[in-house]
Amino acid sequence: MTVEKSEIALSPIGELLRAAGGDVAIAMETFRKKASAETLADESSASTVAARKAEYKRMLDEYAKGEGGMDALIAMGERLGQLVNKITALDLSTHDGALSAEQAAALMDIRLGAKEATELLDVYNKGVLKVAVFAHMDAQLAVEGVKDPQNHNATLDVPEFGRKFSREGAGYTDPTLDEGRLRMRVGEEVWQEICEAEEVPAHVEYTFSLKKLFDRAEQDPVLYNTIGECMTFGEPKAPRLNDRKMT
Repeated sequence: MTVEKSEIALSPIGELLRAAGGDVAIAMETFRKKASAETLADESSASTVAARKAEYKRMLDEYAKGEGGMDALIAMGERLGQLVNKITALDLSTHDGALSAEQAAALMDIRLGAKEATELLDVYNKGVLKVAVFAHMDAQLAVEGVKDPQNHNATLDVPEFGRKFSREGAGYTDPTLDEGRLRMRVGEEVWQEICEAEEVPAHVEYTFSLKKLFDRAEQDPVLYNTIGECMTFGEPKAPRLNDRKMT
């Protein structure tokens, strides 16, 4: 099987086909290997980042519990201090735009140090900081008599900075009704009663109607039990922690 060049000029698969002389089997095998290698590389990179963040979390947890971690934190602080010094000391001027080996090495050192700092601060913000702020909010809401405080939005003012911590997106997801399970439980006769029927050529299509379901339940209250058994009630959401200007 061959393909005209004009048809594949902009297609990644087409480029592989052209390189394979139009042989689909060879092109697809090359594409599969390339995709597999990229996936493994992405997974390896993600795994490495996750491992580093897990180590940062362990370090911060140990420090919080007074079980160590101080030396590692001091080392990280020194690393960041050196990073700032390297940024301010680095001269990137060139005659022709080409970086020297020393300049390239310094930039790589800064980039890697910045990644370390970003990952550490991300772990701190999502772990230590978020946990502490949310615990404060939970305690305040509990004092105010709010039930289930961890699932309510709240704020913590910090006047010194003119800003406030803000817990947003808390609450519960909307409940859902498993229509397939409901249909099995109530039987086909009741199911058709609680659906909107639409006649189309050769058959009738039924579209579930929540209104008709509850109208039917008014006539047969036992149906409410069946509805409850087919409900998936709202799950707690994962709230976000932001900082906002105080108003």
